[in-house]
Amino acid sequence: MADEKKTPVKAKEPKDQNQGGNKFLNWIKALPQRIATPFRNMVHELKRVTWPSKQKTITYSIIVLVFIVVMMVIIGLFDLGSSALIGLKPAQVTPTPAPAVITTAEAADTVEAPAAATVEANATVEAAPAATDEAPATDVPAEAPASGEAAE
Repeated sequence: MADEKKTPVKAKEPKDQNQGGNKFLNWIKALPQRIATPFRNMVHELKRVTWPSKQKTITYSIIVLVFIVVMMVIIGLFDLGSSALIGLKPAQVTPTPAPAVITTAEAADTVEAPAAATVEANATVEAAPAATDEAPATDVPAEAPASGEAAE
């Protein structure tokens, strides 16, 4: 530890009170150049790229398309094989018949007059309970037991 060289620590210079404002203004002024610099670098690098000829580009594109078709066939065969192994059947699409077209004259003949409103015996309307501050009782049965029957 005693052998280590110690470097002197630089004392921080006092900042001007106005320097913070200048720093922000300088940042704003330099912003367009900082935005443009990566694009300039990109253009410079793209000029250095060795681009393939038109014939090589076509050849490489055909190779990629053939590879995609071959992979589609292989994956399709694996899918069919695995479906057969576990017993799944491919979904069969059955055509649905087109709906029959009814002309206006035929529709007028088939329209029936609405039947008289009928009320079923079990569809009676009960009066709503009066609004109270009390909570509704939950232990009360919905129907009162008939005479002679014991409540369970």
